[in-house]
Amino acid sequence: MVITVFTSAALAPQWVMPEKMKKQLHAVPARRTVKFRCQAVGNPVPSLRWYKNGKEFRTDQRIGGFKIRDLTWTLIMESVVPSDKGNYTCVVENEHGSLKHTYLLDVLEHCPFRPVLQAGLPANQTAVVGSDVALVCRVFADLQPHIQWLKHITVNGSREGPDGHPYVRVLKLRKQETAGVTAAVLLQSLSVTVVFIGKS
Repeated sequence: MVITVFTSAALAPQWVMPEKMKKQLHAVPARRTVKFRCQAVGNPVPSLRWYKNGKEFRTDQRIGGFKIRDLTWTLIMESVVPSDKGNYTCVVENEHGSLKHTYLLDVLEHCPFRPVLQAGLPANQTAVVGSDVALVCRVFADLQPHIQWLKHITVNGSREGPDGHPYVRVLKLRKQETAGVTAAVLLQSLSVTVVFIGKS
């Protein structure tokens, strides 16, 4: 009796999707999540190691650590900071050969600036009683702004408090009266306020 044993051919490491590795420089804003992928095949299955600036990269070397997604051979760093800048090199190897690829990470520090309202908005509008009115407030900002619509109100016959600030009520409905509305745009500790006076 003859027993035939089939063995798969030896294979040095090869990249699975080299076309997705062409972008080597990654410039991202601070606090973003960064993913570097080095998926490879080989026989036997290659090992994967990561290096930062030529030195082996360990989770205890970074605040918050990092993750390795084994199925896709991906290095994941969440909420990157300027200290994460550098060269990240993946090395895959087995007994038949090795491959390496380097990504360059540049983390752009955030410089907050006041949000800017589009010129002419919000705009005065005249409407018939009972009709719908759309008040538009377009904002340009480097971070997601928080927008509130405030309606001026009268308290005990006065429109202003003892501190000189107007009495207002936060509007939560989409359909709003046009008796005098303030669009307050807040971005962290920075704010821009535009007073909109509607006509009834």
